[in-house]
Amino acid sequence: MKKKLITAMVCVLAAAIVCAVVLTACAVAPEQTGAPAAAEESGAKTENVEKLPLSVTSDNEELKPTEGLAFATYDNLSYTVTGIGTVDLGASGRVIIPSEYEGLPVRAIGAAAFAGMGGLTEIDIPDSVTSIGERAFANCGGLKYIGFGNGVNKIGASAFSGCSALVYADVSLPIDKDVVADQDVEKVVKLPALLTAIEPYTFFGCGAIENLQLGSNVTAIGDTAFFGLSALGSEDAEYVLTIPDSVKSIGYDAFMSCGELTKISLPVTLQSIGKYAFFGAGLVADAPVTVTVRGEEPDWNMVPKGSKWNAFMPEGSAVVFATAAEQA
Repeated sequence: MKKKLITAMVCVLAAAIVCAVVLTACAVAPEQTGAPAAAEESGAKTENVEKLPLSVTSDNEELKPTEGLAFATYDNLSYTVTGIGTVDLGASGRVIIPSEYEGLPVRAIGAAAFAGMGGLTEIDIPDSVTSIGERAFANCGGLKYIGFGNGVNKIGASAFSGCSALVYADVSLPIDKDVVADQDVEKVVKLPALLTAIEPYTFFGCGAIENLQLGSNVTAIGDTAFFGLSALGSEDAEYVLTIPDSVKSIGYDAFMSCGELTKISLPVTLQSIGKYAFFGAGLVADAPVTVTVRGEEPDWNMVPKGSKWNAFMPEGSAVVFATAAEQA
């Protein structure tokens, strides 16, 4: 029976990934020369803070912004990165977005700007950028490292879907990739602190993510946002996927097919959990899943939950409740 369940899960995941890849491929133009349909920008002004790598000096060539990227302005007040332009990714695969272009701040990365670029391995985003467009880095299968600037407050749907090699994201890039490869730096994906919503399919199929940390300002996790994070929790038996108290809604399929995930912590203040939200957690690990609710059982029973939100978890999986003292 267990083999049948695993087979069914694999089929569901494979079908979903194929559909997402096809839809994304259809949405991405073969050349990145035209302006995107719209630029998502914010008027908030931030200072650019130099981010040093772990083992190189500030005068290192690798710290200089990448030249040759394509830009567009829609208000004559700021620029949006619209594509790779004339950049040759070469052996490094690194792109460092400049904080300014032609005397104006760079505020956004446009829709599908880098989509499908398999040679891109690292992207460093300055504090001036506030928004990342839909499908901006979709299907960048070689992308491993993301440096989110402190200013990012919006990431569009499917922005990083299909980034199957992604293992590290923080505000500390450029980094020494060899150090991360040697595991001297924890492989963790930390989302920007100013982010308030995780849009649908944002990290769909990012199967290399082992440790995910959400910011304390997130209020909504969209449908299928983290579907197929198959390595989540795989390298650390003590890892807990902690949903912050700020989150009010978790969409359907949000963490579906995270088969190595065995520990989940949820706030009792949730207002909704979508169907199949944690479907199949622990299935690959073949270990019981503990869902710890930070609050009292009567309050938890009042939270609307979609059908089978925790279905296909291994035998012995349970929902437990933590008092304020136990949470401290």
